[in-house]
Amino acid sequence: MPKVGFVVNPHGGRGRALLAWKRFEEQFPGHPVYFTQGAGDGTHQAELALAEGCSRVAAVGGDGTINEVANALVGKDVELAVLPFGTGNDYAKTLGIGQENAFEVALDGKGKPVDVGLAEGYRHFINIAGIGFDAAVMTNFNHPGALVGAMPVKVRYYLSIAKTFASYRGASATLTIDEERTVVDALLLLAVGIAQFYGAGMHVLPMADIADGQFDLVWGQDVRLGELNKLMSLIYKGAHIGHPKVRTARCRSVAIETQTGLPFHLDGDVTGATPVTFRCLEGALRVAAP
Repeated sequence: MPKVGFVVNPHGGRGRALLAWKRFEEQFPGHPVYFTQGAGDGTHQAELALAEGCSRVAAVGGDGTINEVANALVGKDVELAVLPFGTGNDYAKTLGIGQENAFEVALDGKGKPVDVGLAEGYRHFINIAGIGFDAAVMTNFNHPGALVGAMPVKVRYYLSIAKTFASYRGASATLTIDEERTVVDALLLLAVGIAQFYGAGMHVLPMADIADGQFDLVWGQDVRLGELNKLMSLIYKGAHIGHPKVRTARCRSVAIETQTGLPFHLDGDVTGATPVTFRCLEGALRVAAP
């Protein structure tokens, strides 16, 4: 059995991560636990686990906590375990890990190499990076206000879409996909992914394989406002692939340039603005899987 360091976000999922840990902690005597102290601290706590000789580090929380922990493990001979007790829990869906089997997989799962994305000049991501409309939605989702913040996750997400919908307009963009340049007159959004889900269950990249050494891309272009609501409903089912306003590609790198800076998010955390280049790092992380 590996020595597992548990990095717990006590605020993940409005406290669900902490409650889950309290239910199970007695089953893990001898395994160290580290509690995050605030945003960004998951990376530091994971580094402490490495310093204490842990061969596997488990992130107990949501996709943000998992991202922070993973950023300490990329390129190292240490495995990540995913315990999805946060808000969206999207990365775990691609891995086939749910709350019912997460602790078992954290101890007994087999490590497998998976790909990692790098936003050059920023940091790594393991799920999906997004530019444009979805990053604007994430900004509103992550700063909902007291009233909206008390609502269920999917309601919050739909309200964030509606708020963004009222003001967002597409932007001209140039995509350099590997070495091929593509000009998009009115880019709605671009998802650059290792895994399949984001936005609390939106199946935006149903064709993605987390271990094929490539990004999967999907973008919407020239989408009229009247078409947006229907398109968003298709994305939840993964049925948007093949829509006439949706384009897809596979690549190892993509650079995005726009006339004015568009925000981008990494695993749901709005991190910066264009221009930005994303690179896929094949097999750069090992993850405990069922």
